[in-house]
Amino acid sequence: MRSIKTKKIEIEDIGEVTLQIKPSVKRISIRVNPDHGVQVTMPDHVAVSRAIKFIDKKKSWIIKHLKNFRKLEKNRTLLDGQSVIALCNHNLIPLQHGSDNFRIRIAKGSIYVYHPENSKIQDPGFQEFIWKGVIEALRIEAKHFLPRRVEELAKIHGLNYRKVFIKNAQTRWGSCSTKMNINLNLHLMRLPSYLRDYVILHELTHTVHPNHGKEFWAFLDGIAGNARGKEKELKKYQIQLF
Repeated sequence: MRSIKTKKIEIEDIGEVTLQIKPSVKRISIRVNPDHGVQVTMPDHVAVSRAIKFIDKKKSWIIKHLKNFRKLEKNRTLLDGQSVIALCNHNLIPLQHGSDNFRIRIAKGSIYVYHPENSKIQDPGFQEFIWKGVIEALRIEAKHFLPRRVEELAKIHGLNYRKVFIKNAQTRWGSCSTKMNINLNLHLMRLPSYLRDYVILHELTHTVHPNHGKEFWAFLDGIAGNARGKEKELKKYQIQLF
């Protein structure tokens, strides 16, 4: 099996771009991520020069998104004990250790962040590991709660599905595949319970109505109540906060 290769290149006006060369992909795609910068995924049979031309073609789009992320970076919430509790209902426990590296451990409702001696909680590296801890805490909660809740709601409404997958998605609260697998975002654990149920019911409805036509909304409204209103309320919440 051919392995994934990674290559770093510099592009004028953009800076460092990470090329991920994957045998399994069929086309070039670009992703701008606030934590990982500009990432370009490309097939292994495509020349790097062609990828660079593709990046140049999309340069204005990339620069626009980078500027938006930099604005968000300036307003980024400082993750401390209080904000961590609000996000994932876990205590934040910083612990100094003798290593130069950071590491995290999730146990018994707490996020332990082991940090170097002279580091401060507001340092970018410290904040990055606290955020990783928050994500892992949410993932643990989501894996424990969401599959059981999907099963409960499916039984109540007589709906069938195959499997439930928990993901850290960037843009979707949930989705339903053509194979009737339900994909749910771990950030659902930050929502009020009635909106969390609404997202689950929304995806379960796709097991009988694949598109968002009139029949879909009528069915969803019948099992969730005020579906359009809840959909509108859901849009007030951001999926990725940092």
